[in-house]
Amino acid sequence: MMSQTDESATYIFVDNSCAATGTAAGLAVTKDLNAFFNQQLEDYEIDEFCSKGYASASLVLIAFLCTAILSVMSSYAIAANAKPSL
Repeated sequence: MMSQTDESATYIFVDNSCAATGTAAGLAVTKDLNAFFNQQLEDYEIDEFCSKGYASASLVLIAFLCTAILSVMSSYAIAANAKPSL
């Protein structure tokens, strides 16, 4: 049986993994689509759309970094407040 702390840590780890994966996928897809549309369809203006894709992926990256930092900080806080068991 997992404790409440273990379940919370697992949830945070899974959430961070999803955010990191989403960031990488968003940046890669935006870069590939931008290159494809610039090469295939020269008259089609996609730069504004791609800029929005980069912006949203960057926001997810910032959210991932903040969550990771808070996760580490809370781990240290829990360890500092834990009572040693004899």
